[in-house]
Amino acid sequence: MGDLDSKEKTSGSKSVKGLVLPGEILKSGKKFFLSPGFLISFSIFIVAIIAALVLNAPSEEFTSLQKCGDETFSGYCSLNKPYFCDSTILMENPPLCGCPEFFSFRGNYCSSDYDESLDDIYLNYLIDGKSETLYFKFRSDVLDYLLGLPRFKIYSSNETPRRDDFK
Repeated sequence: MGDLDSKEKTSGSKSVKGLVLPGEILKSGKKFFLSPGFLISFSIFIVAIIAALVLNAPSEEFTSLQKCGDETFSGYCSLNKPYFCDSTILMENPPLCGCPEFFSFRGNYCSSDYDESLDDIYLNYLIDGKSETLYFKFRSDVLDYLLGLPRFKIYSSNETPRRDDFK
């Protein structure tokens, strides 16, 4: 094998045959790490690591992902169903995002489970000689509730009306 192992070594005044001393290992290691083959290989390795880091670094597009006003990332459904974030704009998309609680998916929209008993209400009115119509949907069970409420409240002489009386 190498003549390094078989050389006669001197440690102080003693001679040791067949043993590689720590100082000799250090000297041979320095020679290895300074050799052109190692330096070229190590340089290629470092360049490869830097290239991998540069190629895999987050792009500007990734770091500045678009979000909608409710912090939903573009291309995802909002936590507030049925909204979908499309390039910073929240838009209803029930087929993709589903409907909120107490709503059902009907056709292409979400419909309240309470919409079943809606009545169409048309109220005619006259302003400045011009006849108009006010249209809205109304639940008949709400009408029954409202008709059961007192139409007036009587206060005693020392009682002050409370704010919640007018809500």
